[in-house]
Amino acid sequence: MNCSKSRAVIVFLVVIGSFVGGSVAGLAHAAFGREARRPIPGETPEELGLQESAILNHVEGLQTLLDRGTVVDNRDSGGNTALILAASNGSADDVDLLLDRGADVNAVNWQHHTALMKAAWCGSERVVRTLVARGADISMVDRRGRTALFHAADGLSPTIVGVLLELSFDPNHADSRGRTVLMDVASRSAPSAPGILRTLVAGGAAVNARDHSGQSALMFAAEMGAADCARELIRRKASVNLRDNRGRTARVYAVENGEERIVKLLDRAGAIK
Repeated sequence: MNCSKSRAVIVFLVVIGSFVGGSVAGLAHAAFGREARRPIPGETPEELGLQESAILNHVEGLQTLLDRGTVVDNRDSGGNTALILAASNGSADDVDLLLDRGADVNAVNWQHHTALMKAAWCGSERVVRTLVARGADISMVDRRGRTALFHAADGLSPTIVGVLLELSFDPNHADSRGRTVLMDVASRSAPSAPGILRTLVAGGAAVNARDHSGQSALMFAAEMGAADCARELIRRKASVNLRDNRGRTARVYAVENGEERIVKLLDRAGAIK
């Protein structure tokens, strides 16, 4: 899971920071888009604080602070609540505790990211299901108009994408640029991307949808050189001859970017030259 890697990086930087000073630990906090003091292993819960306890999956520290009256939805300088940070790490026990103590499941940080969006990117199925069961609003969007389904796709987790579709997320929701999740994934060359495309199409994603500029998922794949995604989209009946608002087809994008492999795929599928 992405959260396992991010938590490992945080702990690694914190340990180094305890030896070389606050600057390295500050980078760890910057990874979460926030500024906070350096947590040092061995600090008391009061010294560590609610957000740092959530980052480090320190459930006992969270319990102690909440028992002593710390407000559960306190925010850091990035607008993050402890629940958002716990979800970022896939810390299921922390999430359960914070929700039981009244944490706002739909709180947003300054980027308008929710705990559900963070858990979706992280790849924690247990946390995703817990948040939805406890009232997370699946229609919420971030500042770019993207739902948690986009964040799951960003995390390249076919499993979480499938879970969110099962939980009634709209596969055809468009962000502020008119782009769908399918378009975002189509531009990726990651090994898991074609599988995510299959999951999305099986879940009802429109393969020939276009954004505000008229680009389709196949055009994005051709433009970015994502040959495996282009092949998968063609298999899923993507139209090879759609034109964007400037009259360009997927083949034109592939030619312009020197993607000969994709040009051959499109030609075999009947692209107009």
